[in-house]
Amino acid sequence: MKLKLVVSLLAVLSLFGVSTHAQDTPKVDIFAGYSYVRNNPSTSGVSGFSLNGGSASIAYNAKSWLSGVADFGAITAVISGTPGRAGRSRPIFLGLAFPFVTSGA
Repeated sequence: MKLKLVVSLLAVLSLFGVSTHAQDTPKVDIFAGYSYVRNNPSTSGVSGFSLNGGSASIAYNAKSWLSGVADFGAITAVISGTPGRAGRSRPIFLGLAFPFVTSGA
């Protein structure tokens, strides 16, 4: 009975991971991703559309508490169901750059 209690407590405690402060901060973090959104409203007279796109970000960690981050993305909207506009695509480009400061604790 006591063994079951100990094993159960260890299982529950393992769900709550604890981060350590001894981890090294990498100099550069890189991310790339893909996104897709499909909107097909049930309202008559309103066109549906699809959004395909991607994003990428890069962060340079100058210190463990200070980073410079740049985030870029592009999305293409394809409009469907509208006479004369069906299948046309319109690219939308997004960009953002900013400093990022953490508490260091």
